[in-house]
Amino acid sequence: MAKGFTIEFKGLKETIAKLEDKGDDIKKQVDFAIGVNTDAMATEAKQRAPVDTGRLRSSISSNKVKDYLYELVAQVDYAPYLEFGTGPYAATYVKSIEPEWEKLAAQFIKTGNGTIKERPYLYPAYKRILPILYKDLEQITNENERL
Repeated sequence: MAKGFTIEFKGLKETIAKLEDKGDDIKKQVDFAIGVNTDAMATEAKQRAPVDTGRLRSSISSNKVKDYLYELVAQVDYAPYLEFGTGPYAATYVKSIEPEWEKLAAQFIKTGNGTIKERPYLYPAYKRILPILYKDLEQITNENERL
């Protein structure tokens, strides 16, 4: 996952377009909420990451690419193999995750007799924090629509 991956929020562009006339404040609030929650995903992923040398844990971060676009990154080559497992472990595990994550995992699944069992750390962090982000965005939207 050295390249990272993008989490895209459906409806965000449309929501921002609707609130365009409310000024830059709403856009700053939305961008801030996405950034804070992506940081929370990175923090939780670090706590969940398996530790041997600590390289994986220290490689996890969130980065702002541009307004409303953040990436959650684990920058060691073996990160996806720990996240998704290898061989039959990966084949079984990826069927239990969301399609977007399954597509991400498919980039790393190799045929053969993998021996690494999945030890997810990014996906559980994403799943726990995402509803908080949606709630934050809903609150920002509702507060600004009343103005």
